[in-house]
Amino acid sequence: MVVKNRKLIKEFQVQSKTHPDKSIRAYYLALQKIAKESQKFNQFLADIINKRTDLTEKHLANLMYRSTQYIMIYHNGKRDLATMEMDDWIKEYSALLDNEALLDTHYIQNTTENTQTTKYQRYAGPKAALKAIYKNRPINIADIGCGLNIGLPGIELDYPYMRIKDNTGDSTINKLVKDSVNVKKGISVDITNPKEKLTWALACSFYPGELGSLEETETLIEFLWNKTKTDFYQYDAKNINSLWNEKKLPKLDAAIASTFLYQLEDEEREKTLKNIGKILKQNGILIVNDFVEVDGTLSWDVDWFEKGGSSYRTVVLVKTKSGFSRPYEFIIWKNARCREASAGRDFDKVINLKI
Repeated sequence: MVVKNRKLIKEFQVQSKTHPDKSIRAYYLALQKIAKESQKFNQFLADIINKRTDLTEKHLANLMYRSTQYIMIYHNGKRDLATMEMDDWIKEYSALLDNEALLDTHYIQNTTENTQTTKYQRYAGPKAALKAIYKNRPINIADIGCGLNIGLPGIELDYPYMRIKDNTGDSTINKLVKDSVNVKKGISVDITNPKEKLTWALACSFYPGELGSLEETETLIEFLWNKTKTDFYQYDAKNINSLWNEKKLPKLDAAIASTFLYQLEDEEREKTLKNIGKILKQNGILIVNDFVEVDGTLSWDVDWFEKGGSSYRTVVLVKTKSGFSRPYEFIIWKNARCREASAGRDFDKVINLKI
């Protein structure tokens, strides 16, 4: 059992050193200590590892924290998690292991759910790309793997973003995101209905240090959902072309895939990209907003939390007759919270792209 768990525990060690949130680092330190002492915990790890053969250790470790945070917020009524240290997490997680009802919730979430992180601020990059490329032209846009479904409604309604520290020169990104995008038709797609999984998605979307803005986000969600004209479809985004065929939806000028593709295995990702291409117009664009590196192709084998750097980028691909163009690296973000931006190697090319 310990051998089976070794890779996951090693990932706990990595996250305890590299995660940007202090409380989450302490959480992974706590899990390492519990793993040395608790047979019940080791059995729990072995059980979820056996069930989640679709997830890497990195994704499973992330999922475990998200489930724990869900339980802390929505079952234990605790939102002040930012100051928690290793001993605090040991106490809380040990209590979780001793509570059969909560442990059952924890098990079900870790064996059936996926992380569903939605940060409205992340859509600043896609909006900047859309504005730069299409100017004021009316366009059909889809948000594929939309999570909470606030990204595209926010673009449609021109809801503002927090100010970005813009290192691109002449504050280009801040200027682009302040202007409205002319959304002719908006379509959001996710395998999960956000109205049915709202609390789970919220638990997945915040670090402990950000939980103070949870109520503000809940208000934003309610506003955008009530005002938007963007259509939502509950559908497996990996088979997005089938939805378009079934519903006879219009071809797209642009598709957004924000913090979605990194969750897929390589084969699934290639299939998904191919299917997205089928619903785009010729010369339509795919905006990938994700943990990815660009070097002629998209490279997904990256550290999410690089010391002294970032793997979170906004990338543009253009549909061609043979598939997609090479990826154009538009924005390099300091981190996935998207508050500081630098020009990618193809920044000027995207700004001047003619479609």
